[in-house]
Amino acid sequence: MSAVIDKTVRHAYTAGECTELVRAAVRDVHLDFSSKFYVWDRPCGDGDNDELPPSQLRIATDPVAGYGALNWAGFEGSEDDGCFDSCTESPPANPPRIRFDIQSDYYFPADTLLPLDVIQDALFEYCRTGRRPSNVQWQEGPYY
Repeated sequence: MSAVIDKTVRHAYTAGECTELVRAAVRDVHLDFSSKFYVWDRPCGDGDNDELPPSQLRIATDPVAGYGALNWAGFEGSEDDGCFDSCTESPPANPPRIRFDIQSDYYFPADTLLPLDVIQDALFEYCRTGRRPSNVQWQEGPYY
C-alpha cells in the first residue's frame, strides 16, 4: 500500500505499517494537503512508466473538529471506476470547512463529512481490499 501524506510518498508492507499510515493521515493535522492512498500489486510511484493503480482514496480531515471526508477515484477501466464523495444523512450542525486540497477551491460539503472513526475504518477496509469502502455511503463527486 502506498500513501501520499503531506506531499511525501510512503509505503506500507505490513499490517503494522499500514496502521501507522492510516492513523497519521486521519489523526494528525494536515493544514495544506489531503492524503491519498493507493492499493496496488507494487508500490505506487515505482518504475519508469506512467502506470496508475486502479483507484485512489483521498481523505481530508480536521482532527480538532473530529470530522473528515473521503473522495474515491476509480480510474477508467477499473472495476469501480468513477468519482464519488462520502455521504451522510446526518451532517454536523456546525460543519468545519475541510478543503479538498490546497490546490483547489473546492471544500467538501457538509453532507460528505463523517466522524474520524468512520474515516479510519474506511481506510483500513480499503487497505485490506483495494475496493471502495462499504462502511460508508457514497454520492457522485467532482473529479479533479
